[in-house]
Amino acid sequence: MPIVMRRMALVGLIQGLALWFLGWLVEGNRWPSGNGPVMVGLVYAVLAAPAALYLSENIDGLTPARRRNIVILLTVVMGLLGACEGWVSVADDRFRPGAAVPASAALAFIAMPLLLHARAGAPGRKTWAIWQWNYAALFQTTWRNAMMLAVAGLLTGIFWGVLFAGAHLMKSIGITLVLDLITLPIFISVASAVVFACAMALTLARADTIVVLRRFWLSLNQAFLPLVLLFSTMWAVALPFTGVAPLFETGRAGLVLLWFAALAVNFVNAARQDGLAPAPFVPWLRRALAYAWLSMLVVVGVAAFAIYQRVAQYGWTAERVWSVFVLVMAAGYALGYSMSVFKTARGWMWSIDQTNVAMAIVLCAGLIALSSPLADARRISVASQVDRLLAGKTKIEEFDFYYLKSKSGLYGTRALQALANGIPDNPQAKPIAEAARATMDGSRHDADALLPPGPTDEELRARLRLLDGQVAVPPEAVDALIAYLRADSPSGPEDTCMFKEINCLLWMGDLDEDGKPELMLVIDENWQRMAVVFRWQPDPATLTRVGKIDGVTPEWITALSLGAAKLKPSPWRDIDAGGVQLRVVPLTSDR
Repeated sequence: MPIVMRRMALVGLIQGLALWFLGWLVEGNRWPSGNGPVMVGLVYAVLAAPAALYLSENIDGLTPARRRNIVILLTVVMGLLGACEGWVSVADDRFRPGAAVPASAALAFIAMPLLLHARAGAPGRKTWAIWQWNYAALFQTTWRNAMMLAVAGLLTGIFWGVLFAGAHLMKSIGITLVLDLITLPIFISVASAVVFACAMALTLARADTIVVLRRFWLSLNQAFLPLVLLFSTMWAVALPFTGVAPLFETGRAGLVLLWFAALAVNFVNAARQDGLAPAPFVPWLRRALAYAWLSMLVVVGVAAFAIYQRVAQYGWTAERVWSVFVLVMAAGYALGYSMSVFKTARGWMWSIDQTNVAMAIVLCAGLIALSSPLADARRISVASQVDRLLAGKTKIEEFDFYYLKSKSGLYGTRALQALANGIPDNPQAKPIAEAARATMDGSRHDADALLPPGPTDEELRARLRLLDGQVAVPPEAVDALIAYLRADSPSGPEDTCMFKEINCLLWMGDLDEDGKPELMLVIDENWQRMAVVFRWQPDPATLTRVGKIDGVTPEWITALSLGAAKLKPSPWRDIDAGGVQLRVVPLTSDR
């Protein structure tokens, strides 16, 4: 095992240096950092190759040549998927990844055991399968790899926690060398990769412990199977009497049902495990659970109807595309596991083995399609939503143009440009083009279509109330303040007066002793009390934000409204040192 440790540590060192080098290229804007497909493809490959080596270690019956081919194949596939993601997701010199990134990681994890344990079908044997798998071996390798990754990730996190704790301990006595060292990019990349590799090797060396932990964890989980199937059976029996209306009124029926199905799949697999151990539970409960599983067909069927309704009403979104894929997987598991009620002589829930292998293949194929231009969820979503906009099914003011600009990759930016150029023979081409161009030049912001319409000038003027007992504020100053709030300026606390009906109070007074009154906007809300000071120039009418007052209290606002405010000069001068200006705050007592 020391040989394995050294080999893995060397792989981690090479990976860490490669990741640092890629970061160095990006930081210096060196080639190919500006080429999204190449750069992201390289990152994917650098992450995938070592992982494939770690997860293929110590597999019975795996020859070095076959292992090498599997590592190369997985690295190439992941590199190509990374290139596709880079091509789609890089816009404005920024990488905006989508769900394809975690999907690619899941693909690599699921595909690895399938590739490691695939065996050609026996010659002369009647079978439809070109490749065959030993389910017990698949199960054991998958769980081993999952626990290796979890433990290695945990140990790497502990390593960094100890390192930073020690570095800050040294810093507390004036020694910053350690903290400066561990925050260097090259140290972060190399140390993380090497420690993770060594942690994988340590976990691999204790494979027996991993098996014991796996069995213990799954044994705990299997106890929840009767409970979850009891709920699904009760739900299916009650459904004809309650109807689906209460469920659909939640607006997330599909999500709730698919999560429940995922829990059920997890618990039944925990009970079945690799199929070699004796069946759990007493015989009568095993039979009851096998028939209770049929209720999952109802759960998945209602989830399919809920998702269909959402798609029919609102079209496709990236989330709905992925939810349909999850639905297909859930339906496959529900149907496949239901076969266990037949041919019970094969054992309890015997169809889990074949179903899991088949659905793993479906999962890999689906993830490849959804992570590539073949069926990219963003492409489907953009096409669907734009079609609904052009057909008049979605109003222009309700359409999320910002989604096209920044959340759907290359597909969205191309569609936005096409809309900005104008759509021939479309009656709404002009307003659509104006909204698209406004989004492109930045004057239309994120989720503008989802915000309620802002207040009119009259509504905003009524919202800006004068503090009780104060002199009238010139109408020109109020108009200037309204114009300021509507302007495309950096967001500040005063902007809440535009979007919420809170206490926005006005007060005027000469705060800088120049003979001209300043306008003060007092924001009086339970979670936020402060004042913003504006310099008011009546001719020409201009309003400039010059400062703010923190620490505002209800008592201060009340006294201000009663005319009990006194303008007192500060007895201390401010201290400006190094561009930082600080104020001496007098104490309220002699202590």
